[in-house]
Amino acid sequence: MKFKTIFLFTIVLFAVGLLIACNPVKNSSNKATSILKAGTAIIADSRSIPNKNKYDEPIYFKASGTEPFWGLEITAENFRFTSVGQGFETFNAPHTEPIWAMDTNVKKYRSMPDLGEMKIQITQMPCTDDMSGKENKYQVTVELKRGIDKDFKTFKGCGNYVTDYRLHDIWMLEEINGQSINVPQYGKERPRIEINAEQNTFLGSTGSHDINEKIFFERGLLRFIDIAVPQNLSIAEKDFIKNIQSVTSYKLEDNRMVLFNPSDELLKFRKTD
Repeated sequence: MKFKTIFLFTIVLFAVGLLIACNPVKNSSNKATSILKAGTAIIADSRSIPNKNKYDEPIYFKASGTEPFWGLEITAENFRFTSVGQGFETFNAPHTEPIWAMDTNVKKYRSMPDLGEMKIQITQMPCTDDMSGKENKYQVTVELKRGIDKDFKTFKGCGNYVTDYRLHDIWMLEEINGQSINVPQYGKERPRIEINAEQNTFLGSTGSHDINEKIFFERGLLRFIDIAVPQNLSIAEKDFIKNIQSVTSYKLEDNRMVLFNPSDELLKFRKTD
């Protein structure tokens, strides 16, 4: 009888011990599950967005070079430089506004983060990538110096402005010079333009004639260039072309694209699917 009691008591102790041991495993499993769910949410939220870097900053200029390989991304907040070797694997500096060289399309930036200095020169001049053979529109020079360095390290390469991906759409004309348009004055249909931000091209219609050519984009600058003017345009269509040729900047809000020159609002378009 005594042996039976001891045996039963031992079984009870074993069962209690097993229950206690299982609880941490259960909690650990729940914790791991919650971490997995959180991680999944983070992955879902980090989908690539056109023309944005991993910091969720819109990139407006990219450059790269070889010997050594290096890259530069410029956003409204930062200059972000990366390289292979050379002691400058990463070098980040706050964005500054450029100084323009006299009578040339040369921009010079200078930024001085803690214990360092960065100089960037962007020159509008054809530049061929040594590795890919890709033709770029700008020559780029980056000079870097950390606090312990006596001299700058210089990197040379090529770059291009990254056209605002929000422009990539079909836009229907609503207003010209601040006035709502009268569609019949333009012929068959409402004037429109379709912008391809990746190719820096556009096509569209004056209302009764097709148009298609190129856009020129830099930060804060948008121009419609090389437009072949159709023949036999109505007065309204000619005015539309004249305004398109005068555009230098833009604003996007509420599914509208407003095009300006330095003194006037020229055209207002509505985004369409």
